[in-house]
Amino acid sequence: MVEVKHLYTGSKETIISFSSIGNTIQGVNREFYNLKNNGYNVIWVLDHSNTYFNNINIEEITKHIKTYKVYAIGNSMGGFNAIMFSNFYPTQKVLAFSPQYSMDRTLVPWEDRWRKQIKHKHFKYPHATFVNWTNYCLITGHKAKDQKHLSMMPDKENINKQTVFGGHVIAEKFKKAGTLYKLINDYFKEDEPITKQYLESLL
Repeated sequence: MVEVKHLYTGSKETIISFSSIGNTIQGVNREFYNLKNNGYNVIWVLDHSNTYFNNINIEEITKHIKTYKVYAIGNSMGGFNAIMFSNFYPTQKVLAFSPQYSMDRTLVPWEDRWRKQIKHKHFKYPHATFVNWTNYCLITGHKAKDQKHLSMMPDKENINKQTVFGGHVIAEKFKKAGTLYKLINDYFKEDEPITKQYLESLL
């Protein structure tokens, strides 16, 4: 089941926030719950069945968009879903923490995490795909499997790939440091260059 919740604050900017596996609180994505307090309209997309975009209904999301400026964000599965959303709707920027390139065993036979939570076998979208008109920032921890996924992402000018020291739940690391929303706002609102040095200054 995929659940879509929305909050219109009157902002000129809308963020689509995609959930990761099991990471919900009060019915919305745990890592990014306070987007609503940071000057955005927010659409939370909760993929309770962990389908990696298989069951996402684009029209159910886009019917709530009332602004020209649209961004997408997510951690892990949410990062993958945020990337995929940009293929179907004009999205200015995507901020993806620890996104997987794929969870299809034929493409990533070494990826054995979350197999109990992912029930389906066929992936409608077997790997992440990117468009040229969206800017992407992918931030991943230094652990081996996350680095493998990052290395499979395309090397293009509009795809900024960054690594910081940490595990898979890297968005939580910025949250614990108290800098998650500074990072989000600097990227989406201020066009702050997201470099390794900048990220390290936040941790």
